[in-house]
Amino acid sequence: MGTRALSRIANLKSLLPVLILATGFASEASAKDYAFVRKWPQTPGGGSGNGQFLYPRGVAFDGSGNLYVADTNNSRIQKFTAAGAYLTQWGSYGTGDGQFDLPRAIAVDTAGNVYVVDTNNNRIQKFTSTGTYLTQLGAYGYNDGQFWNPAGVAVDALNNVYVADTNNQRIQKFTFSGTYLTQWGTMGVGNSQFQTPTGVAVDGSGNVYVADTTNHRIQKFTSAGVYLTQWGTSGVANGEFKTPIGIAVASSGNVYVAEMYGQRIQEFTSAGAYLTHWGTFGSGDGQLMYPQGLAVDASGNVFVADEYNDRVQEFAPATGTLYGALKDFVTDARLACAAVRISSSALGIERIVVADLNGAYQAASLPPAAYTVDAFAAGYDNSSSATSVIEAASTRLDFRLQARTASSSIHGVVTDANTSLPLVGARVDAVVGGATVATTYTCADGNYELANPILKTATSVTLLFSAPNYDTKSLDISVSPGETQTVSASLTPKIAAPGALTGTITNHSTGLPLNGARVTVSGAANCSTDSDSNGVYSFAALPEGTYTVDASANGFTGQYQVADLTSLGIQQVDFSLTPGIVDEPEDIDGTGNVDAVDVQLVINRALGIAITGNADVNRDGDVTAVDVQLVINRALGLK
Repeated sequence: MGTRALSRIANLKSLLPVLILATGFASEASAKDYAFVRKWPQTPGGGSGNGQFLYPRGVAFDGSGNLYVADTNNSRIQKFTAAGAYLTQWGSYGTGDGQFDLPRAIAVDTAGNVYVVDTNNNRIQKFTSTGTYLTQLGAYGYNDGQFWNPAGVAVDALNNVYVADTNNQRIQKFTFSGTYLTQWGTMGVGNSQFQTPTGVAVDGSGNVYVADTTNHRIQKFTSAGVYLTQWGTSGVANGEFKTPIGIAVASSGNVYVAEMYGQRIQEFTSAGAYLTHWGTFGSGDGQLMYPQGLAVDASGNVFVADEYNDRVQEFAPATGTLYGALKDFVTDARLACAAVRISSSALGIERIVVADLNGAYQAASLPPAAYTVDAFAAGYDNSSSATSVIEAASTRLDFRLQARTASSSIHGVVTDANTSLPLVGARVDAVVGGATVATTYTCADGNYELANPILKTATSVTLLFSAPNYDTKSLDISVSPGETQTVSASLTPKIAAPGALTGTITNHSTGLPLNGARVTVSGAANCSTDSDSNGVYSFAALPEGTYTVDASANGFTGQYQVADLTSLGIQQVDFSLTPGIVDEPEDIDGTGNVDAVDVQLVINRALGIAITGNADVNRDGDVTAVDVQLVINRALGLK
């Protein structure tokens, strides 16, 4: 698992507007089996106030439904109700009792005690539910009960504690009081071996699931560490992973996995059969930016630590469907230019669904809840009604709207400036005296109508036209009292102009350039290249957008950064890679076996040392894994 740049990219923090559209009687775009419910904080941007986060990584529930969040870069734990209401917090930066250095994961036992992975302090700290310090498990080291940068923790029904001892490539098991019980795992790619185990979770039967991060898989064990099965490989298809990091098990036994680089959550059966997934890269509601920890409540709602968006998001099983038709109150005729607004203030949900030319609408994948549904159509008064959408059911709700007999209105059509085709679902706002007095959306033929009593007396109105992926257009118009005006607009699509990413890859230990390091970008475009003999890489003609830039080299720990490429701009992203264990060891000495000697030679090469011999560091007459570990420690500046 890589490190990341400390600098923040300003416009990564902006939130995209929530607007889910449908034309005709088809399903909504991007409808999924899990739907976004709420987020907190509501406003974008990280912070240190109550209910704000800086790079949160861990989430967990207690038996009362309270949610605990590892607010990682604020070095604290925050506690909330299940609805996201702030309750309390504890912790500060440091090494003392109750202080943290990179709190990363969190778990709660049946008594309500809270266990926090204090990663850089190489320990697990235990607290009461209100944050009173109780004890700690572990200290830095490689022996039983010691840790090296632990990253995950889980508690079973008997209050046994399981710790992902990440850099020691193993899982350790303790009693609730911290007594060491057992361990399993070594570094490798075989069964029961790990490469950077990060997330750990336990099901109701005591089975242990491990996010084997760098091996891009999930492994399943008994509570004693006996290997049972595994699933996953590197990739982006269903059931494949790009850096699985967070893992949680629901009461149903289903397993949820957060992919840090895959920017999604996948759901599986307890045997590893793929069920569904949701999430895309971004800052909008339901989008993710390097998701980390997961927690599932008793109702099957999934809570995600959305790290780079500095927030927690909640998702719910979304199988409810609302559908119906919009008709004239008198004639019962279908209304051709109509839409519905579906909202829940409790869940923070608002969806706009545009009806087809026959007045039919459908909204799929709604979380079970009570909604207010508002229907509007050109030339008709709005109508609203409350309804409930229950899980695994469809609810029909028809509207009969009353035609307006006399009104002052503004109407027109909104089109694409390049194609002249109508824009469906474009938003139109009427602003009078700095206040928005009316809002509507274009229907299936691009037409809209704004009506409001204020428009009868207004003399100056500003119209704002907007749509996703289009530039906003503002028009100032003069109106006479009682007048009906036609105002149309053409919106210009945002065209992605080419830019460039460049940078240098160096060896962190020697400062020398790395030749042949692999650099991959993903985002608005996806491509890879290698650094040259000067350690320089570059990507040209990239479209404007936000990118994840990954750098890796054999024998080095990979890193990634996030870059924002502005139109026609050049963004420099440099990397300094730390020597580490080789990802794919080579039989360098030609013995026919890949052994400790080969690993030593790879380390020598990474550190710029001539590949002519091996170091018997502990002077026992043989080069073994112990010597390799000592050289790694020396290279990393460890004792």
